[in-house]
Amino acid sequence: LSAIAHTESDFRADAVSKRGAMGLMQIMPHIGEHFGLTAEDLAIPQNNVRAAAALLNEIGAMMRLPRHLSFEESMSLILASYNGGLGHVSDARRLARAYGADMNSWSDVSHYLSLKSNPEYYENEVVSYGKFTGSRQTIAYVRNVMRRYRRYCSIAEPLQSETLVSEFCCPIHDVQNLL
Repeated sequence: LSAIAHTESDFRADAVSKRGAMGLMQIMPHIGEHFGLTAEDLAIPQNNVRAAAALLNEIGAMMRLPRHLSFEESMSLILASYNGGLGHVSDARRLARAYGADMNSWSDVSHYLSLKSNPEYYENEVVSYGKFTGSRQTIAYVRNVMRRYRRYCSIAEPLQSETLVSEFCCPIHDVQNLL
């Protein structure tokens, strides 16, 4: 969650994007409403982070990723959905499967996500959400968040025996546990 907050807002609780995303985790107001939060509620950092954690958990559940999938693969797919939209990532996963690639591999899915700006791909019968022009930004977002996550864990690793840091630097399969 810290890696996401760093990437989304540079830890600025008062950040507001051009599109209206708010707070540390850059939650859109309609997403806040989905979780029973007003725009005023989203301005409170604890609510903003809780909404992001709930959203990540919901995205993971909706994606129905296999349990055997590595943390890196599952979190990369979830982060791509958090940033670029679950519909576009689901389209890319279906395209990967249709073209014989691995729909649970971030490398394969990111490839098909980038092809969703091409009519040959976004007009394919397995695509439900149409053209996607934000793939570069989404792919960079996943790369940056995962890089920061690994860096934070490497810094915290020496402290694991002395603190509860290990609970936050091990693969998190259920973000809901952080609420």
